[in-house]
Amino acid sequence: MTRGVKQIAYGTFYLAIFVAIIAGFYFVFLKPAPSCFDNIQNQKEEGIDCGGPCSGACIPASIKSIEIVDRILFFEPAPSSISFLARVSNPNLAYATKNFSYQLSLRNASGTIVKSIPGNSFIYAGEVKYIFMPNVGVSRSLFDKADLEINGVSWLPANEFVGPPQLAVSRVQTNVSNSRVIAEGQATNNDIVSFPRVTVLAIFKGKLGQTAGVSQTELDNLSPNESRQFSVSYPAVTDFDISATQVYAYAARE
Repeated sequence: MTRGVKQIAYGTFYLAIFVAIIAGFYFVFLKPAPSCFDNIQNQKEEGIDCGGPCSGACIPASIKSIEIVDRILFFEPAPSSISFLARVSNPNLAYATKNFSYQLSLRNASGTIVKSIPGNSFIYAGEVKYIFMPNVGVSRSLFDKADLEINGVSWLPANEFVGPPQLAVSRVQTNVSNSRVIAEGQATNNDIVSFPRVTVLAIFKGKLGQTAGVSQTELDNLSPNESRQFSVSYPAVTDFDISATQVYAYAARE
């Protein structure tokens, strides 16, 4: 063996020993312990930093976004005060969210945003629901179009946010009194848990079946098997069909 070959062989040998020492030192003293924030699927996780010992659920890449159903409707219950109604759908039957954020953007004729209204809501697996934004302080002359954008969705498996809850609306009667249309009825909690807040939404219809007005009220601390009266009112107009009022009850399970 020539001198040069021996030098290369010895150099390779000592380099391998040096690398082994450094690697051993790293794995023993420097390598971070596995965690749910290291972007590595380890410690028996079901996915990268989710499932198993990690609290976060593994959400499939194929999950669908919350959809906006139909156009955004708006109403003017008072001068310089506009209320907006949006209908949204969760097409996922296996996933729900306790919290998602949305932003209503009001645009003028040139497409410029003149006002933005943020908000938060929830939606159960497979649910279609209304989002109501009442009494926004803006003049009708300032905007031509309303857009709703949904983001910040924190998905959960449906069995971690079970619903919709068993809320029943009954004995609904709509009458016009003192220049207001009033929907009254009874909300009953047929579920096994209490709800700190139940939102009762009334959609008033016109003679042609169109949505003529929307309003809501809230019931606090509705216990299991409890029934409570509600009353929802809206400024009356001449074309209301008091027999066509639609009433919905929404509540988030804790």
